[in-house]
Formats: sequence, C-alpha cells, structure tokens
Amino acid sequence: MPEEAHAVLLVSPYSTECSGCGKGASPQDTHHTEIVGYAYGAGPRPAGCGARFVAIAAKWSVVTSDALRRLRPDLPISPAGGTSPTRHVEEGMMPLMKITLELGDTGEQIHTDLPAVPRIGEQLLRVDDATHEVHGDYQRMREYRVQMVDWTMSKGNEASPLILVRLDFLEDISGLPDDDTSSAAVTPS
Repeated sequence: MPEEAHAVLLVSPYSTECSGCGKGASPQDTHHTEIVGYAYGAGPRPAGCGARFVAIAAKWSVVTSDALRRLRPDLPISPAGGTSPTRHVEEGMMPLMKITLELGDTGEQIHTDLPAVPRIGEQLLRVDDATHEVHGDYQRMREYRVQMVDWTMSKGNEASPLILVRLDFLEDISGLPDDDTSSAAVTPS
C-alpha cells in the first residue's frame, strides 16, 4: 500500500494552499481533496493532490500564530511556512500594491498594501477583532470570494494604479459556540 502523502496548510492574508502541490485548498479540509481558487468559481472543482494536512503555517509573516490556532486548532503550527513577501519587500525585490478591499456583507472598505492583487474567484480570509455581547472579545474570521477587481490607471508613471477588489461574503468561521444568542449583537472592537 502506498504511503499517505503529507502537506502543510499554508495560510496567507487572502488564501490558503497545500504545500505539497502549491494549489488552493479549503482551510477546513483534513486532506487536499479539491483545488479551490479563482479559476473554478462556484462550478465543479478539480481534485487536489490528496495529501493529508499534518501542520499549518503562515505563508507570509503578517499571519499570526493566534490566527493559525483559531483557524485550525487541530493542527500543530509549522515554523517554516514559505517565502515571506515582507522579506522580499524589505530587500527591494517586490513592491507592495495599494489595494482597497470592499466587503460585500458590510460595505466596509479596507485599505491595505499587498504584494499581489487577489484574482477573481480566489478566497480571502478576513481576521479582525470583534466583541460579541455574550462571549466578549474574540477574533472574528470571515471567508470571502473575490467577485470583481477594478483597476484605475493614472496618467503619469509616478502614481500607482488604484485597485478596488470587491468581495462576496461566504461564511463566518470564527467558531463561536452555537446557542440561542445568534441574534446577539456583534460589533467591531
């Protein structure tokens, strides 16, 4: 019987992928059973490499250990997640792009700098601090899918383009206990 392949679930600010094959992966799956990402949208997805996720790691240094623990408390955190775009930016190898993310569920616009523009169909994980009136302060984790990317180019070479990424809300994966307080207010901290 062939030996089961193992992989690390790599987490970036806006996607998750399998370290075994480098393709998009759902953060909740125990094995890389299907490829998720921009090219497949809501249609049928091709099969993943089948590797079992044995650890989780931050692909980029901006993803904290706390966020990794909340996303997959069942997996140990691996210290070697992948190349850090932050290091590449610091060494002048990769410029950051100014991007505005527009959240479909709240209409909120978030201004951020990223080394790459998320592509249509890709999934993003938004982690922010919130307060639940029963459970108190917690880190809210919400999944989004890129619906549209608008580029506005400037006339001169000096200014960078304006990039607006519109996101459709998929689900809240914060893991608050199910109880009769589902109507309780949740406010950003």
